[in-house]
Amino acid sequence: MRTPTTIICALAVAIAVDAHAAPAAATFRTVTYVEAVCGRMPSVPVTFSMPADYVSRAVGKSVEGGCLWGTQEDLDRATAVPEQGDFSDLRRGIFRARVSTNLVCDPATGVFDSMDGSGEEGIRQQLQATGASLVKWKKETLGGLPALQIVADLAGRGRVYMLYLGNTRFSSNVLLVNYYQPNKRTAADDALWARFVAGIRKAP
Repeated sequence: MRTPTTIICALAVAIAVDAHAAPAAATFRTVTYVEAVCGRMPSVPVTFSMPADYVSRAVGKSVEGGCLWGTQEDLDRATAVPEQGDFSDLRRGIFRARVSTNLVCDPATGVFDSMDGSGEEGIRQQLQATGASLVKWKKETLGGLPALQIVADLAGRGRVYMLYLGNTRFSSNVLLVNYYQPNKRTAADDALWARFVAGIRKAP
């Protein structure tokens, strides 16, 4: 049985604190699923849209570490101590794509579950039990895949951005994408996140 703190562990690592955020990039480029996960998972026929000046970097020694996307400068900061990761001093913001270890997706129904049988309503209740204030909770289909988008504010800790994509046919059957905001969140971060989500497409 998952406790309310299970989901929040994924939320907590998506937070950054304090000072001067730079504006989001104005131009974007299309990347494949395999590129988005740094080649660590099998191909899925969807594409993503990333800021044109973002580059990728695999982190950790296992697939759970995932793949980071950001400016070279921000990636160097975040991975200065590779085994820990530090997202507290970003100038632009970083996306992280990795296999989900706290949610699964039923391949037949597309329903997400925190491995306790409570389904998506259970996930929502777990989040609310932590004191998180939901800014956006949206179940939709993106690029032909079931998707659950969660944006939430945590008292004293900031805003977190999470997107779960199901039916990835690997491990938990779910890809988790977090966005780690710059030092100080602005409306540009919400816009960048919305642009990223809207840019997910079926591969041609």
